[in-house]
Amino acid sequence: DILLRDRAEIQAATYGTGSTGDIQIITNTLTLDNSAIGILVADTGNGQGGNVTIQADSVALINGSSLSSNT
Repeated sequence: DILLRDRAEIQAATYGTGSTGDIQIITNTLTLDNSAIGILVADTGNGQGGNVTIQADSVALINGSSLSSNT
């Protein structure tokens, strides 16, 4: 089981020419409590955004948590 809380983040980001890479999570239960998982290509970046893959029996997003891809 995976629990992220108190503004914890899992992020793949690029701020330049490289790509972000991928995020892959395999677990029985994924709970985000006031936390985030995401891909970011910043304004200064021109690389490719990667994939977010989650394989879980249960996913809970609570207290403003998010899954995102910003390019």
